[in-house]
Amino acid sequence: MSTNHFARFRFNALERWIPLPLILLCAIAAWSAFRMYPLLFVIAVIIGLYWIYRLICVWNYHFVIFEESGIIIRRGLLFLPYHFQFTQITNINTIKPDKHINFQIDKTHEIQIPLSRLTKPDRIRFIFLIESDVNRLSINATS
Repeated sequence: MSTNHFARFRFNALERWIPLPLILLCAIAAWSAFRMYPLLFVIAVIIGLYWIYRLICVWNYHFVIFEESGIIIRRGLLFLPYHFQFTQITNINTIKPDKHINFQIDKTHEIQIPLSRLTKPDRIRFIFLIESDVNRLSINATS
């Protein structure tokens, strides 16, 4: 059982607030294009709805959630959750800990997770928690 389960990390403050001005920019573009270019209006509304969705996701969901068996990371365009079990992770590479961390999964492919979305204390805590869980499981597996 993981000693770190149920740890949660939120997005940084800039990423939480950045969709708001983009929503306003899309609303202004849609309002100005309303009468002249109907297609541009539709495109601006669709982009604005995407940024509203992103704002809701960033405020409601955590970026990283530790569980007993692994971690859930929300990333990508639509914030889809990816679940990685600690037993799958064979190697952790933290060459640039301020930018990203690399996981090697099942000795076949490598996954890069951006850490710039976390605040600096959360980055350090995340790296410590993931390395401790993976190392604990690898030590227990060999004995």
